[in-house]
Amino acid sequence: MATIIINGKENQKLAGLLGDRQTFVALPANPSEVPDDSFAGATISVTASANAAPGLTETMSSRSFFEKVKNLGVTTLMHAVAAKEIETNWMMYMGMVLPYVDVYFSTYNDALYLFEQDLYEEYKDKTDAELCDQIALSILNMGCALTILDLGADGIYLRSSSVKPRLESMGVCSPSDVESWWARELYTPACSECNASTEDRLAGLVNSLTTKELPEAFCKTVTGASCAVEQKKNAPAATFASWKENNSILFGPYDKVEA
Repeated sequence: MATIIINGKENQKLAGLLGDRQTFVALPANPSEVPDDSFAGATISVTASANAAPGLTETMSSRSFFEKVKNLGVTTLMHAVAAKEIETNWMMYMGMVLPYVDVYFSTYNDALYLFEQDLYEEYKDKTDAELCDQIALSILNMGCALTILDLGADGIYLRSSSVKPRLESMGVCSPSDVESWWARELYTPACSECNASTEDRLAGLVNSLTTKELPEAFCKTVTGASCAVEQKKNAPAATFASWKENNSILFGPYDKVEA
């Protein structure tokens, strides 16, 4: 089963990590005009937002593209990159596009810039649990099913929709066990020896989605923290220290499952 990566130039490392399970699609000036057969046999489409193609900087063109791909039954994954050189209303952009995005993934700093720009200078590079929740809730309320924030050396943060039908509508990669996935808020510290890059975590995310892992295993795979030796786990970031922990997974205040 193929993984479609939009814009090969921006995702060369990701392509190498995914091997022969991926193909590139070059987008036309109007991305919504990409041929349907480009996605034949695809399980998931990974698209770098805004800077993947000129047409994706325009709100309605980007919305039409994601809508088209989602209507083909392919799971849509936005690797959101904060293109600071582009002057646009990112909240309006995301509000129009995210209803057709199943999975949102970005670094913490990029998400902060896109959704909480007024706080960017004060909180960039300072992982904050409340801001992770605030950003993720905005993304889910805009229509996305699943949000994953790459916190760098601090690990990853995951929050999923509390609306079961939205999770069931994620296309080919819809969870096989929706009961385990709805209304989750999880945090996983990084592994001190893995040194996982954003591309490594994105590749782990694609693999976890296509193999339909359960949330706890999903988090460890994406973080790169599936180490057998417990001493290799970093300590949780300070603002997550009060969360309940079980087997290196921390459960947030909005998670439906208690540790």
